[in-house]
Amino acid sequence: MTQRYPLVTACLIARNEEAMIGECLVALQRLAEEIIVGDTGSTDRTAAIAREHGASVIDVP
Repeated sequence: MTQRYPLVTACLIARNEEAMIGECLVALQRLAEEIIVGDTGSTDRTAAIAREHGASVIDVP
């Protein structure tokens, strides 16, 4: 029988993290049922990469 862990939502605050966010989200997908990224004004592909990995992205002014 596979052990089942409690489901959690992971929340990240990010800005211009395109180099690392994909790897971070892959790791979190094993632990969290839902991932939310608060993007604080990225000028790179951070938000797009987060969406590609299934995360919900919220623009944070």
